[in-house]
Amino acid sequence: MAAGNVEKSSKSGKLYGSGQKRHRSFGYADQVKGIAMRAMSAKFAFLTVAGLTLAHSAATNAAPANGWAYVGTTHAKHFNDHDTLVVNGPNNVFRELKIGVKGASLHVQRLVVTYGNGLMDDVPVNYKIPKDGESKPIPMKYGKREVKKIDFWYDTKGWLHGTAAVSVYGRR
Repeated sequence: MAAGNVEKSSKSGKLYGSGQKRHRSFGYADQVKGIAMRAMSAKFAFLTVAGLTLAHSAATNAAPANGWAYVGTTHAKHFNDHDTLVVNGPNNVFRELKIGVKGASLHVQRLVVTYGNGLMDDVPVNYKIPKDGESKPIPMKYGKREVKKIDFWYDTKGWLHGTAAVSVYGRR
């Protein structure tokens, strides 16, 4: 090997010929730094996904103004004419309900509201709600009550326009 093609490693004293690759040995500090960088990357990815999920959830479930609280959402498909929305949570006492529709228009024929004490309220609403519209407030027959379940009977309109996301809002 010619003297001009030889390099000397400053740390180990080993000689490297031209064309040979030097491999750096990683010490403990480099390993810790690598682990920390991967952890920060994973944390950033998790926080990004969590933030986007919350933003989407807030946009999807945004309640109408004037004291309306989001109750839940179901999806009205063209082959069904009945859906049930189970209402969970400690804050499910309402005096009025409102129905919002996204994605397709919907003809809601009737609602059956089941209260916490088992009493049922059959509400013949007969509302035609346009795409991205909402119903007028629907008062609860028995006043302010705990709502456990809401059954919908409906007709979907616009077969070529997808399913309708039917969201329910309640006023306390």
